[in-house]
Amino acid sequence: MKLVITDLDSTFLDKDKHYDVDHFNRIKYELKKRGIEFAACTGKQAEKVEEIMGTDLWIVGDGGARIKHNGKFYYKNLIPNKLGQEFIVALKNLNIDFNIVASTEERSYIANNRTKPEIDRIKKSYHLVTEISDFKQITQDFTKISVYDAEGHTFDYYKKLDSFKDRLFIVAPEPTWIDISNLGAHKGSGIEKLQEILGCTKDETICFGDGYNDLEMFNQSGVKFAMGNAFDDVKDKADFVIKTNNQDGVLRALDKLLLI
Repeated sequence: MKLVITDLDSTFLDKDKHYDVDHFNRIKYELKKRGIEFAACTGKQAEKVEEIMGTDLWIVGDGGARIKHNGKFYYKNLIPNKLGQEFIVALKNLNIDFNIVASTEERSYIANNRTKPEIDRIKKSYHLVTEISDFKQITQDFTKISVYDAEGHTFDYYKKLDSFKDRLFIVAPEPTWIDISNLGAHKGSGIEKLQEILGCTKDETICFGDGYNDLEMFNQSGVKFAMGNAFDDVKDKADFVIKTNNQDGVLRALDKLLLI
């Protein structure tokens, strides 16, 4: 084992987006002592992960679109602005009342006509959020575009976006979110790039996940752990099913693996 990778939401983080910091620091110390790297692989912005966990870990952020370590980027695969704008127009043309979150390397943007509870919910998940009257004002390339639906119907909406699947990677990790990244940018490709950077193999990698966007990560890992709260399809692809995210499942499993 040379690389440990974990998803964050509903995997490493509990329902309140917290984790046991002291327990994690003990794990990090043991991993470092044994020459094992630790990485967070998540749909969250790399900067949001730094806000939660610091900079002294590998971050495969933005759904696999960027890799960062100690404040330095090692890899980027962004959505060209023109393509992202075309996709946002297509989302609007669906005439569905959901939230669009368009993220660049500088910040994330949401429409300024959303309700305060919706805006507050999105701001909890993103690093810097700016309300905007028109997404066409964005001129930078996109790290990721997301759809948030508090009603939980994204598995249905996801099917309406098939016409873009030859140009973008589109996944609904859970009923309330759809994540869109550049073609070839997903958790599996991000991990493969990290393995190249670190000089380790798939067989030397273990990972933890819960959602449908973790399946590509599973495919790039030698041993796969699904959380007790994971979707059944994800559990079926795992080698082991462990405690839930609210029971510190990742850290407790690592305790056993490291015999501490």
